[in-house]
Amino acid sequence: MGNEVRYDGDGIVTQVGPISIITINSSVNEITDLDRVSVQRDQIVPDIIPHLSAQIITGKIVGMYETLTSTAEDNSVIINRGSRDGVEVGQVYDITDTHKIVDPDSNPDKPHYLVMPPQIIGELLIYKVYDKVAFGVITDSSAPILLYSVVQSQ
Repeated sequence: MGNEVRYDGDGIVTQVGPISIITINSSVNEITDLDRVSVQRDQIVPDIIPHLSAQIITGKIVGMYETLTSTAEDNSVIINRGSRDGVEVGQVYDITDTHKIVDPDSNPDKPHYLVMPPQIIGELLIYKVYDKVAFGVITDSSAPILLYSVVQSQ
């Protein structure tokens, strides 16, 4: 699909040569000697107007930042749907959670599970869209948002 590029900090090149020197001005994550450097481009911040999708789009959260298994409000996630699926910047999605419970009438040695109806536990606002994936920020959450949680357009 491609390489993910994550912003870790800013610096200024103070010496150019076979071995160059960069003075780090600020950092938001640890910067190591294996990190790559790129020229900072002027970024245009798009006007994001929250809106509903014209069609029902269902996907899953497939990536999270700074965490392995769960996240919450004000954090970014990646979903497995993109522009080819109809995802657009500004679309709002519900994040749902489905619980399984043991059927009380089942055999305790071989329990049978009942799947409960999905419960809305959060809301996601899409801010960047590619062909196959989209990035969004969790704008509301009432429970931990787990990796592979289902998202559905409102």
